[in-house]
Amino acid sequence: MILSDKTILNMLKNGRLSIEPLENYQIQPASVDICLGNTFSMIEDSSDGIIALNKHINYKVFETEKYLLLPGQFVLATTIMPIVVLSNYNQDGVLDS
Repeated sequence: MILSDKTILNMLKNGRLSIEPLENYQIQPASVDICLGNTFSMIEDSSDGIIALNKHINYKVFETEKYLLLPGQFVLATTIMPIVVLSNYNQDGVLDS
């Protein structure tokens, strides 16, 4: 789900979204700039370069203070900012029944 900056601000104001600490300049038109932690995970290379979701996926986990993300590279990362999103809300930040 992609949220607009207006929806993000509305959800923050109404307590349906919590990101701490957060400054207004971090809220972008359809995203929030967050601070990454130092733990990263990468999918280990496969011989054919294909990731099959019906098979076990091996991850390589590592810690570093700096990481250069290369074009086309997929990396999972921890954040140092706790993020809480309440469920049952649609893309407009309205409670679904």
